[in-house]
This record gives sequence, C-alpha cells and structure tokens, in this order.
Amino acid sequence: MHRTRAVKAVAPRASGARARGTPAWIPLSIALVTLLAMGPSLQNGFTNWDDPEYVLENPLVRDLSPSGLRAIATSFLDGNYHPLTVLSLALDYRFSGLDPSGYHRTNVAIHVLAALAVFWLVLVLTGSWELSAFVALFHGVHPMHVESVAWVTARKDLLYGLFYFLACASYAIWLRGERRKFLAVAMTVLFFVGSLLSKGMAVTLPLALLAIDFHLGRKWSWKVQVVEKAPFFVLALAFGILAVVAQRAEGAVQEIARFPLHERLLFAAHGLVNYAVRAVVPVHLSAFHPYPVKEGGFLPVGYYLAPLALALLAALVVRSLRRGRTIAFGALFFAINLVLVLQLIPVGSAAVAERYTYVPYVGIGLALGGAALALRGRGEGRAPAARTAARILLAGFVIVLVVLARDRARVWHDSVALWTDVVERYPTLPTAHTHRAWGLQEQGNLEGALADLDRALALDPENEEALSTRGTVHLMRQDFGRARADLDRALRLRPESSAAWNNRGLVRLNQGDTSGAVEDFTRAIELSPRSHEGYLNRAVALGGMKRYPEALSDIDLAVGLMPDNARAHLLRGVTRYEMGDAAGALEAIDTAIRLHPQAAEAYAARAQALERLGRFTEALQDAERARAGGHPLQEEYLETLRRAAATR
Repeated sequence: MHRTRAVKAVAPRASGARARGTPAWIPLSIALVTLLAMGPSLQNGFTNWDDPEYVLENPLVRDLSPSGLRAIATSFLDGNYHPLTVLSLALDYRFSGLDPSGYHRTNVAIHVLAALAVFWLVLVLTGSWELSAFVALFHGVHPMHVESVAWVTARKDLLYGLFYFLACASYAIWLRGERRKFLAVAMTVLFFVGSLLSKGMAVTLPLALLAIDFHLGRKWSWKVQVVEKAPFFVLALAFGILAVVAQRAEGAVQEIARFPLHERLLFAAHGLVNYAVRAVVPVHLSAFHPYPVKEGGFLPVGYYLAPLALALLAALVVRSLRRGRTIAFGALFFAINLVLVLQLIPVGSAAVAERYTYVPYVGIGLALGGAALALRGRGEGRAPAARTAARILLAGFVIVLVVLARDRARVWHDSVALWTDVVERYPTLPTAHTHRAWGLQEQGNLEGALADLDRALALDPENEEALSTRGTVHLMRQDFGRARADLDRALRLRPESSAAWNNRGLVRLNQGDTSGAVEDFTRAIELSPRSHEGYLNRAVALGGMKRYPEALSDIDLAVGLMPDNARAHLLRGVTRYEMGDAAGALEAIDTAIRLHPQAAEAYAARAQALERLGRFTEALQDAERARAGGHPLQEEYLETLRRAAATR
C-alpha cells in the first residue's frame, strides 16, 4: 500500500497526452518509419557469419515433432542457450524452408513490435507521448541496430529485447496499478522468462527494475527492493550460470590472463564511451570490431583517455539530477545493460559489437530526448520557439538515422558485401579476408577467394581458419597436393577442427586413400556429431569399399539430422540399389527428386532402379531427362532402354 502511494506521488508526468489518450497515429507512424528504415534488409540473403550454424545446417530447426522440441529445449547452440530463439527459426523453416526472405520478414516484424514496446514502456514511465515517440523511433531506426535486424542469426537480440521491454513496462504498470495488479506481476515474470529463453543477456533485468524504482522515486527498503525482487534475481542467477556453462562448452570464454585487469578496465571504459558516442554519431560501423593492436606493449591512446571521458559523462549525468531523473535513469539503463559485454571477462574476439546496443540504447534515447526537451523551458506557455527548435532537432536527427540505417541494411545483402565492408574498415584483419573468401567461394569465384586467403595468411601465417579454407578452395580446384598441405597445417594448429578433418578426408578420398578418408571422416564426426556432412562423406567412402550396410547406417543418421537433404536421400537410394534393393532405392530417389527436382544425377539413378524393376518406359524418360540436364549418359545405354521399352 505504502509502495503504491509513494510511486503515485512522485512519478514524473509530462504535460503531453497521457497513455490512455495517445493518438492512434503515433504508434502507427512509429511502425511505418521503423519499417522504412529497416526495409532494405528484406531483400537480403543469408550470410556465412553463423547463419549456417543457426539455420542452413542446423538440424534443430528442421524438426518440430515432440522429440525435436525436446532437443530444442535441451541443446546449446553456438555457445548459447536460447531455445525460444531456435524455436522461432524452426517456425520460419516450417513456413519458408531455406528462403531467406521469410526469416528477414520475421526479423523486421519483431523489431517493429520491439519499437512499439519501447513506446509503451516510456509512456508508462513518463506519461509523455512526445518523449516516448522519440525514444521508440531512436530504437527503431538507429543504424547500430541494423546488425540485429538484418542478420538472421541475431534473432536472439530481437526476441530478448522485445520481451525485456515488455517486462519493464509490465513492472511499471505493476507499481502504478490499483487494478489487475496480479496480472501485471504475472506478465512481468512471464516476459522475463521469455527474454531469458531468447538470450542470456536478459539476466540484467532485476537491475533494470531497480533503476525503474529509482526513476519513479520509490523509497529504499530491504522488503521492497530485495525481497520483492528475489524471484527475479534467482531466475537471473540460474540462467546466468547456464549461459556461462554454454559459453565454456563452446570455448567462447577466453582465458582472463590474456588481458591484465587494468587493460580489461580500460576496455570497459572505452566500450561505454564508444557506444555512447556512436549513439549520437553512428559512423565507422562494422559487423566486426577487433581488439586493439598493441604497439610497444601499449594500447592506443584512446583507451587511456576513455576513463577521463567516462568521468566527464558521469559528472554531466549527476548534474542532470537537478532537473529530474529522466537523464540519470537513461544513463543507468544504458550502463546496466552493457555491463556484461564490456569485456571485463573477455568473450569472443571482438572488443565491441553493434548488436550489444539493442536494449541499452533505450537508455541513451531517454537521455537524449529528455535533454533536448528540457531545453524548451519549463512551463507549457513558455518558450514556444525553444519547444519548436527541440522538436525540429529531434525530428531531423531521426531522419538522418533513417537514411543511415537504410544504407547500412544494404551492407548485409550477402557474405561478400558484408565482409567487403569489414575489410574496408579493417584491411589488416585476417578474419575479414577469410570470411569474404568463404563468400567468394560460394559464388564460384575461386581465384578471388584464393587472393583473400593469401592476404589473410600474409597477415597471420598461423591462422587456422584461413589455412583450412584455402585447403578447401584448392580441393574444389582439384589441386589435391596443395589442399592436403594446407589442411595438414591447419590440423596441426587446431586438431579439434571438425571442418578441417572432413575436408582432408575428401582430399584423401580423391587421392585414392579410402581407408584414410574414413579415418578422417570418423574424427570429424567425433568432433561434430550433429553435422550431417561427416556421415554422408563417410558413407561415400564406405560405399567405395563396398561396405554398404555401414554406409547405409551413416546415411540414415544423416537423414535423421537433415531429413530434407536431397543428397542424403539420393545416396541412400544408390546404396540400396547396390545392395540389390531396387524398390527401396526407388523410394529414396523419389524423395530426393521431390526435394531437388533439377538434380540430373537423381534422374539417372532412378532410371537404373526403374530398369532393374522392369519399368523400361519410365526408365527411358528419366534417362533422357538426366541427359538433358547435363548428366553424362552414353547413347548406347539410352538405345538399350529404347529397345527394352519397345518390346513391352
């Protein structure tokens, strides 16, 4: 009771329309402008940056059966536990297959909903639709948020952000409400769990709730601030431990000893300042921002100046308390939601990442909007020119952000465009050249890929990724000697690389070393048991050794992982044919053709199965279609089928 009265007495209320009287055109305009800013991403494809692991080669998204849902709920993916994110991708796969447009439509839709959730949150906190609209637009159109929207893999940011904002808004309603209070409490907990199941970063929510208490002027007491929030802290602790376990299982958490404490503190200060500055001046954006290079044992001078800049910003925030708590609350919200990614515990290989701003920038938007609107004067009847100037300033800022966001969204069009942008920002970054080489390889530009890989290895001769990728490109060029040399070196540097073992197995298979290839494929499977490629490649090798039952067992495992993989079903059909099961072969090849109707090789294989079953007319039709599709079939074979069909 006391809690509710205190909140009502001190909660800030702007002079604009209250939540219940908000014009309908405002949220509609927010949605349309957000869609305008992020619209170019709807034309984008997948990229080679984690999209294969999350979608293209991920068996988890292909199975929505009860066992598949159980696997989603109990599996880590790429060092993360986010089953709700994986479930959303599985639903996209169910309706869109591997058409990237479906995934991008979902991303944009969730982002629009998140912008509207921000509008609701700020409206509940401040009562000002004017400030709420600015903060929602700032969130919806900021170029730093393009990474979270245009990158399919960043679905986790969108979902966690949406549920996080809804949880905060429900909590504020919980504090304000005289009616349906139990519903607001239940929704706060429910949205928090949804955010946690989308991304581990949501564990900061209890601290954000404390910041909301500060903003609304709640009096401190152990009963209110600690006991009330104990369930939230318990949930945060549990999911935090789970997140650390997932990261360590993936090897994403680096040894703290790599960076001494004073450097990690400098990273944190620099990160906070970097994110704050780019909120206002979003330039030099990149999908990848590497750790700084030391010269003479020292970091760049900006890192040593960052604590001073941070102290100045903090002083300005403290000074703002004279005019109210909005700016200070925004700064707190910003810092709270960045604390886990400031590299105090080094995670990954990037010093900062634009996607990390998806939730924190709501705080920056509040601070900027609050500061700009405060300049207009204190009474409704005062300083009309200042009010108009503030509105024009904020509107112009939003327009600039929209233009920059649209341009940034196009950078994510495909892998080559994305990594070309990174190369332009960081031309001496081996990772950028290696990833662009993967994209060029996928496009069939093997010479361009080799040029990038040579550059990456000139920058870092011990780069395992570049060596493994160059070995793969040499394999595709059928230069097996160079491929083997590169892959051997890659495996000496990183013997736990499943991809390198798999690709070396392919080299050995092409060199006639079938038993050696089986050994390499087996090692690849041991390191990555959920990857279907290893099983299929080992099946090919085993089939070459006429070990058909073992090959069929591997194929069945691959089909279980990737039931819509046409190559797996074709290989199953060929293997059954070799085992004398023409009917079983026909069934499997029919499935392969249904999945990939343009595969000429599949029609040739089905022709053989139909011939063995005595269905010569159908066999002839398939053989002619295979030949028309480019599969090499001898005229003598076709003539044999014609004669057989004519005698029937």
